[in-house]
Amino acid sequence: MPLVTTRRVAVAATICLAGALPGVALAQPYNFTVNGTTSSLSGTVNADARIAGTLIGAYKLNPVPTETRTLNFSLFGSRPGPPTNIAKNFTADPVASSTLSTRPAGTYALSVNLGANQVTLNALDVDLLGGAAPDAALTTTVTSEPFLTAAPNNSYPFLVPVPISETGTVRVLTLGLAAPVSGALTPTGPGAFSFSITPTLIVSGEVEFSFGVLPLEDVAQPVTLSGTVTVSGSTATATLNIPVDQTVSNTTPQPLPADAPFQLPDILGSNPPANLLLNGNVTRTNSVVRLTIALPAAGTIVCRPDLNNDGELTFDDIQLFVALYNANDARADLNNDQEWTFDDIQLFVSLYNAGC
Repeated sequence: MPLVTTRRVAVAATICLAGALPGVALAQPYNFTVNGTTSSLSGTVNADARIAGTLIGAYKLNPVPTETRTLNFSLFGSRPGPPTNIAKNFTADPVASSTLSTRPAGTYALSVNLGANQVTLNALDVDLLGGAAPDAALTTTVTSEPFLTAAPNNSYPFLVPVPISETGTVRVLTLGLAAPVSGALTPTGPGAFSFSITPTLIVSGEVEFSFGVLPLEDVAQPVTLSGTVTVSGSTATATLNIPVDQTVSNTTPQPLPADAPFQLPDILGSNPPANLLLNGNVTRTNSVVRLTIALPAAGTIVCRPDLNNDGELTFDDIQLFVALYNANDARADLNNDQEWTFDDIQLFVSLYNAGC
Protein backbone atom coordinates (compact mmCIF):
# COMPACT_ATOMS: atom_id res chain seq x y z
CA MET A 1 0.00 0.00 0.00
CA PRO A 2 1.48 3.42 -0.91
CA LEU A 3 2.76 5.53 1.99
CA VAL A 4 0.22 8.36 1.49
CA THR A 5 -2.67 5.89 1.39
CA THR A 6 -1.32 4.13 4.47
CA ARG A 7 -1.14 7.46 6.35
CA ARG A 8 -4.65 8.40 5.23
CA VAL A 9 -6.06 5.11 6.50
CA ALA A 10 -4.12 5.51 9.76
CA VAL A 11 -5.49 9.02 10.28
CA ALA A 12 -9.06 7.92 9.51
CA ALA A 13 -8.70 5.03 11.97
CA THR A 14 -7.28 7.38 14.58
CA ILE A 15 -10.26 9.69 14.15
CA CYS A 16 -12.61 6.77 14.78
CA LEU A 17 -10.67 5.76 17.89
CA ALA A 18 -10.34 9.33 19.12
CA GLY A 19 -14.11 9.61 19.21
CA ALA A 20 -14.05 7.48 22.33
CA LEU A 21 -11.39 9.60 24.07
CA PRO A 22 -12.20 12.22 26.70
CA GLY A 23 -12.92 15.65 25.24
CA VAL A 24 -10.45 18.51 25.42
CA ALA A 25 -11.14 22.08 26.48
CA LEU A 26 -12.44 23.74 23.32
CA ALA A 27 -11.82 27.25 22.10
CA GLN A 28 -14.98 28.42 20.35
CA PRO A 29 -14.21 30.80 17.48
CA TYR A 30 -16.53 33.75 16.80
CA ASN A 31 -16.52 36.10 13.84
CA PHE A 32 -17.50 39.67 14.79
CA THR A 33 -18.84 42.53 12.70
CA VAL A 34 -18.12 46.01 14.05
CA ASN A 35 -21.19 48.10 14.79
CA GLY A 36 -20.65 51.17 12.62
CA THR A 37 -23.30 53.11 14.51
CA THR A 38 -21.76 52.84 17.98
CA SER A 39 -18.07 52.42 17.10
CA SER A 40 -15.84 55.45 17.56
CA LEU A 41 -12.46 56.89 16.69
CA SER A 42 -10.92 60.18 17.78
CA GLY A 43 -7.40 61.41 17.30
CA THR A 44 -4.93 63.10 15.01
CA VAL A 45 -2.83 62.22 11.98
CA ASN A 46 0.24 64.31 11.15
CA ALA A 47 2.69 63.77 8.31
CA ASP A 48 5.58 65.66 6.75
CA ALA A 49 7.82 64.91 3.80
CA ARG A 50 10.65 66.15 1.61
CA ILE A 51 10.04 66.16 -2.16
CA ALA A 52 12.83 66.78 -4.67
CA GLY A 53 12.68 66.88 -8.45
CA THR A 54 11.88 69.15 -11.35
CA LEU A 55 9.01 71.45 -12.21
CA ILE A 56 7.94 72.58 -15.67
CA GLY A 57 5.03 74.48 -17.14
CA ALA A 58 1.86 72.52 -17.90
CA TYR A 59 2.39 73.65 -21.52
CA LYS A 60 4.41 70.41 -21.77
CA LEU A 61 1.19 68.39 -21.89
CA ASN A 62 -1.12 71.09 -23.29
CA PRO A 63 0.80 73.19 -25.85
CA VAL A 64 -1.58 76.12 -26.24
CA PRO A 65 -0.68 79.82 -25.77
CA THR A 66 -2.92 80.11 -22.69
CA GLU A 67 -1.08 77.38 -20.76
CA THR A 68 1.81 78.09 -18.37
CA ARG A 69 5.39 77.87 -19.63
CA THR A 70 8.48 78.03 -17.39
CA LEU A 71 11.42 80.16 -18.53
CA ASN A 72 14.89 81.17 -17.40
CA PHE A 73 14.89 83.99 -14.87
CA SER A 74 15.72 87.48 -16.06
CA LEU A 75 15.78 90.70 -14.05
CA PHE A 76 14.26 92.46 -17.01
CA GLY A 77 11.44 89.94 -17.27
CA SER A 78 12.01 89.01 -20.93
CA ARG A 79 9.96 86.01 -21.93
CA PRO A 80 10.73 84.06 -25.10
CA GLY A 81 7.68 82.80 -26.96
CA PRO A 82 6.45 79.21 -27.46
CA PRO A 83 7.56 76.48 -27.48
CA THR A 84 10.22 77.46 -24.90
CA ASN A 85 9.38 75.61 -21.65
CA ILE A 86 12.32 74.86 -19.36
CA ALA A 87 12.40 72.43 -16.41
CA LYS A 88 13.74 73.75 -13.09
CA ASN A 89 14.97 71.93 -9.99
CA PHE A 90 12.90 72.29 -6.84
CA THR A 91 12.40 70.97 -3.32
CA ALA A 92 9.21 71.05 -1.27
CA ASP A 93 8.53 70.34 2.40
CA PRO A 94 4.83 69.57 2.86
CA VAL A 95 3.41 69.32 6.40
CA ALA A 96 -0.08 67.84 6.75
CA SER A 97 -2.40 67.40 9.71
CA SER A 98 -5.90 66.12 10.28
CA THR A 99 -8.14 65.82 13.34
CA LEU A 100 -10.33 62.74 13.10
CA SER A 101 -13.70 61.75 14.51
CA THR A 102 -15.13 58.75 12.66
CA ARG A 103 -17.22 55.56 12.96
CA PRO A 104 -14.94 52.62 12.08
CA ALA A 105 -16.29 49.57 10.26
CA GLY A 106 -14.90 46.09 9.71
CA THR A 107 -14.48 42.68 11.28
CA TYR A 108 -12.44 40.77 13.83
CA ALA A 109 -12.27 37.19 15.10
CA LEU A 110 -12.00 35.95 18.69
CA SER A 111 -11.63 32.41 20.01
CA VAL A 112 -13.05 32.00 23.51
CA ASN A 113 -11.86 29.03 25.58
CA LEU A 114 -14.03 28.92 28.70
CA GLY A 115 -12.32 25.79 30.00
CA ALA A 116 -8.90 27.44 29.95
CA ASN A 117 -10.15 31.00 30.63
CA GLN A 118 -8.35 32.19 27.52
CA VAL A 119 -9.19 34.44 24.58
CA THR A 120 -7.33 34.69 21.26
CA LEU A 121 -7.56 37.54 18.77
CA ASN A 122 -7.21 35.71 15.46
CA ALA A 123 -7.98 38.41 12.90
CA LEU A 124 -8.61 42.16 12.66
CA ASP A 125 -9.56 44.05 9.50
CA VAL A 126 -10.95 47.53 10.17
CA ASP A 127 -11.56 50.61 8.03
CA LEU A 128 -10.90 53.29 10.62
CA LEU A 129 -12.57 55.97 8.49
CA GLY A 130 -15.79 53.99 8.12
CA GLY A 131 -16.20 55.32 4.58
CA ALA A 132 -15.59 58.95 5.58
CA ALA A 133 -13.02 61.20 3.89
CA PRO A 134 -11.84 63.76 6.49
CA ASP A 135 -10.08 66.96 5.45
CA ALA A 136 -6.36 67.40 5.99
CA ALA A 137 -4.66 70.79 6.14
CA LEU A 138 -1.39 71.17 4.22
CA THR A 139 1.31 73.80 4.31
CA THR A 140 4.09 73.38 1.77
CA THR A 141 7.32 75.37 1.58
CA VAL A 142 8.75 75.39 -1.97
CA THR A 143 12.34 76.25 -2.91
CA SER A 144 13.44 76.31 -6.53
CA GLU A 145 15.92 77.62 -9.04
CA PRO A 146 14.82 81.14 -10.07
CA PHE A 147 12.47 81.19 -13.05
CA LEU A 148 9.79 83.17 -14.85
CA THR A 149 6.49 81.95 -16.20
CA ALA A 150 4.42 82.96 -19.16
CA ALA A 151 0.60 82.63 -18.97
CA PRO A 152 0.51 84.06 -16.39
CA ASN A 153 3.54 86.33 -16.35
CA ASN A 154 4.84 85.60 -12.85
CA SER A 155 8.34 85.96 -11.43
CA TYR A 156 9.86 83.49 -8.98
CA PRO A 157 13.29 84.76 -7.89
CA PHE A 158 13.14 82.40 -4.87
CA LEU A 159 15.20 84.64 -2.67
CA VAL A 160 13.17 83.06 0.16
CA PRO A 161 11.09 79.85 0.21
CA VAL A 162 7.45 80.27 -0.82
CA PRO A 163 4.76 78.92 1.57
CA ILE A 164 1.63 77.36 0.05
CA SER A 165 -1.55 76.23 1.81
CA GLU A 166 -3.94 73.55 0.57
CA THR A 167 -6.72 71.31 1.85
CA GLY A 168 -6.35 67.62 1.12
CA THR A 169 -8.16 64.45 2.12
CA VAL A 170 -7.39 61.45 4.32
CA ARG A 171 -8.29 58.75 1.83
CA VAL A 172 -7.19 55.58 3.62
CA LEU A 173 -6.74 54.64 7.28
CA THR A 174 -6.88 50.94 8.17
CA LEU A 175 -6.01 48.71 11.12
CA GLY A 176 -4.81 45.13 10.79
CA LEU A 177 -3.32 42.30 12.85
CA ALA A 178 0.20 40.94 12.26
CA ALA A 179 -0.33 37.60 14.08
CA PRO A 180 -2.81 35.94 16.48
CA VAL A 181 -2.31 36.66 20.19
CA SER A 182 -3.86 35.20 23.35
CA GLY A 183 -4.60 36.43 26.85
CA ALA A 184 -6.45 35.51 30.03
CA LEU A 185 -10.18 35.97 30.54
CA THR A 186 -11.41 37.54 33.77
CA PRO A 187 -15.04 36.68 34.65
CA THR A 188 -17.23 39.75 35.23
CA GLY A 189 -20.69 38.14 35.19
CA PRO A 190 -22.68 35.24 33.71
CA GLY A 191 -20.97 34.47 30.41
CA ALA A 192 -19.20 37.84 30.56
CA PHE A 193 -15.46 38.42 30.65
CA SER A 194 -12.86 41.16 30.36
CA PHE A 195 -9.34 40.76 29.01
CA SER A 196 -6.14 42.61 28.13
CA ILE A 197 -3.83 41.52 25.31
CA THR A 198 -0.89 42.99 23.42
CA PRO A 199 -1.21 42.22 19.71
CA THR A 200 1.08 43.59 17.04
CA LEU A 201 -1.08 45.92 14.96
CA ILE A 202 -0.51 47.60 11.60
CA VAL A 203 -1.87 51.07 10.82
CA SER A 204 -1.87 51.99 7.12
CA GLY A 205 -2.98 55.21 5.51
CA GLU A 206 -2.78 57.76 2.72
CA VAL A 207 -3.34 61.52 2.66
CA GLU A 208 -4.10 62.86 -0.83
CA PHE A 209 -3.22 66.32 -2.16
CA SER A 210 -3.16 67.93 -5.59
CA PHE A 211 0.47 66.91 -6.24
CA GLY A 212 0.02 63.29 -5.12
CA VAL A 213 -0.24 61.11 -2.03
CA LEU A 214 1.60 61.30 1.28
CA PRO A 215 1.72 57.74 2.66
CA LEU A 216 1.50 56.86 6.33
CA GLU A 217 4.13 54.15 6.48
CA ASP A 218 3.02 50.64 7.48
CA VAL A 219 4.70 49.51 10.67
CA ALA A 220 3.94 46.52 12.88
CA GLN A 221 3.75 47.84 16.45
CA PRO A 222 2.75 46.15 19.75
CA VAL A 223 -0.34 47.77 21.24
CA THR A 224 -1.90 46.86 24.60
CA LEU A 225 -5.68 46.82 24.20
CA SER A 226 -8.50 46.03 26.59
CA GLY A 227 -11.66 44.19 25.70
CA THR A 228 -14.86 42.59 26.88
CA VAL A 229 -16.73 39.60 25.53
CA THR A 230 -20.08 38.07 26.49
CA VAL A 231 -20.96 34.67 25.10
CA SER A 232 -24.44 33.18 24.82
CA GLY A 233 -24.48 29.89 22.96
CA SER A 234 -23.82 30.47 19.27
CA THR A 235 -23.72 34.28 19.55
CA ALA A 236 -21.53 36.77 21.37
CA THR A 237 -20.93 40.48 21.81
CA ALA A 238 -17.56 42.10 22.27
CA THR A 239 -15.75 45.42 22.42
CA LEU A 240 -12.09 46.15 21.68
CA ASN A 241 -10.66 49.39 23.09
CA ILE A 242 -7.47 50.24 21.22
CA PRO A 243 -5.05 53.12 21.82
CA VAL A 244 -2.66 53.84 18.94
CA ASP A 245 0.43 56.03 19.31
CA GLN A 246 2.66 55.45 16.31
CA THR A 247 5.60 57.47 14.97
CA VAL A 248 7.24 56.28 11.75
CA SER A 249 10.00 57.61 9.49
CA ASN A 250 11.00 56.38 6.04
CA THR A 251 13.95 57.53 3.92
CA THR A 252 13.37 55.16 0.99
CA PRO A 253 12.60 57.33 -2.07
CA GLN A 254 9.09 56.96 -3.48
CA PRO A 255 8.35 58.36 -6.98
CA LEU A 256 5.73 61.03 -7.47
CA PRO A 257 3.06 60.33 -10.09
CA ALA A 258 4.44 61.36 -13.47
CA ASP A 259 3.69 65.01 -14.33
CA ALA A 260 1.77 65.63 -11.10
CA PRO A 261 -0.20 68.91 -11.49
CA PHE A 262 0.62 71.69 -9.06
CA GLN A 263 -0.45 75.32 -8.79
CA LEU A 264 2.23 77.75 -7.59
CA PRO A 265 0.81 81.06 -6.31
CA ASP A 266 2.16 84.37 -7.56
CA ILE A 267 4.50 85.58 -4.82
CA LEU A 268 3.18 89.14 -5.24
CA GLY A 269 -0.41 87.95 -5.03
CA SER A 270 -1.55 90.00 -8.03
CA ASN A 271 -1.61 87.36 -10.77
CA PRO A 272 -3.24 83.90 -11.04
CA PRO A 273 -1.15 80.89 -9.97
CA ALA A 274 1.15 79.18 -12.43
CA ASN A 275 0.07 75.72 -13.60
CA LEU A 276 3.06 73.43 -13.22
CA LEU A 277 3.92 69.75 -13.53
CA LEU A 278 6.10 68.07 -10.91
CA ASN A 279 8.37 65.07 -11.41
CA GLY A 280 10.65 63.55 -8.81
CA ASN A 281 10.63 61.58 -5.58
CA VAL A 282 9.33 61.78 -2.05
CA THR A 283 12.75 61.33 -0.45
CA ARG A 284 11.58 61.00 3.15
CA THR A 285 8.36 60.85 5.14
CA ASN A 286 7.49 61.12 8.82
CA SER A 287 4.09 60.31 10.26
CA VAL A 288 2.59 60.49 13.74
CA VAL A 289 -0.74 58.75 14.37
CA ARG A 290 -2.47 59.07 17.75
CA LEU A 291 -5.89 57.45 17.99
CA THR A 292 -8.40 56.21 20.55
CA ILE A 293 -10.58 53.48 19.05
CA ALA A 294 -13.62 51.57 20.35
CA LEU A 295 -14.91 48.62 18.31
CA PRO A 296 -18.19 47.20 19.69
CA ALA A 297 -19.34 44.22 17.65
CA ALA A 298 -21.78 41.33 17.44
CA GLY A 299 -20.47 37.85 16.66
CA THR A 300 -21.61 34.41 15.62
CA ILE A 301 -19.88 31.12 16.30
CA VAL A 302 -17.78 29.55 13.55
CA CYS A 303 -18.44 25.87 12.93
CA ARG A 304 -14.84 24.77 12.49
CA PRO A 305 -15.42 21.05 11.75
CA ASP A 306 -17.82 21.95 8.89
CA LEU A 307 -14.86 22.04 6.54
CA ASN A 308 -16.89 21.95 3.33
CA ASN A 309 -19.14 24.79 4.56
CA ASP A 310 -22.40 23.07 3.64
CA GLY A 311 -24.03 23.71 7.04
CA GLU A 312 -23.92 20.05 8.05
CA LEU A 313 -21.50 17.76 9.86
CA THR A 314 -21.18 14.56 7.83
CA PHE A 315 -18.63 11.94 6.83
CA ASP A 316 -17.65 14.31 4.00
CA ASP A 317 -16.13 16.65 6.60
CA ILE A 318 -14.15 13.76 8.11
CA GLN A 319 -12.83 12.78 4.68
CA LEU A 320 -11.89 16.38 3.95
CA PHE A 321 -10.08 16.70 7.29
CA VAL A 322 -8.07 13.55 6.50
CA ALA A 323 -7.08 14.97 3.10
CA LEU A 324 -6.14 18.34 4.57
CA TYR A 325 -4.20 16.73 7.41
CA ASN A 326 -2.19 14.56 5.01
CA ALA A 327 -1.46 17.60 2.87
CA ASN A 328 -0.24 19.60 5.91
CA ASP A 329 -2.91 22.16 5.07
CA ALA A 330 -3.35 25.03 7.56
CA ARG A 331 -7.08 24.27 7.80
CA ALA A 332 -6.21 20.98 9.53
CA ASP A 333 -3.82 22.65 12.00
CA LEU A 334 -6.66 23.27 14.42
CA ASN A 335 -4.49 24.30 17.38
CA ASN A 336 -2.46 26.73 15.22
CA ASP A 337 0.94 25.39 16.26
CA GLN A 338 2.21 24.89 12.66
CA GLU A 339 2.37 21.14 13.27
CA TRP A 340 0.03 18.32 12.23
CA THR A 341 -0.15 15.94 15.17
CA PHE A 342 -2.55 13.78 17.18
CA ASP A 343 -3.58 16.96 19.03
CA ASP A 344 -5.20 18.26 15.84
CA ILE A 345 -6.97 14.95 15.29
CA GLN A 346 -8.30 14.89 18.85
CA LEU A 347 -9.41 18.51 18.59
CA PHE A 348 -11.24 17.83 15.33
CA VAL A 349 -13.06 14.88 16.89
CA SER A 350 -14.02 16.94 19.93
CA LEU A 351 -15.31 19.80 17.77
CA TYR A 352 -17.15 17.37 15.50
CA ASN A 353 -18.81 15.59 18.41
CA ALA A 354 -19.76 18.91 20.03
CA GLY A 355 -21.69 19.82 16.89
CA CYS A 356 -22.59 23.29 15.67
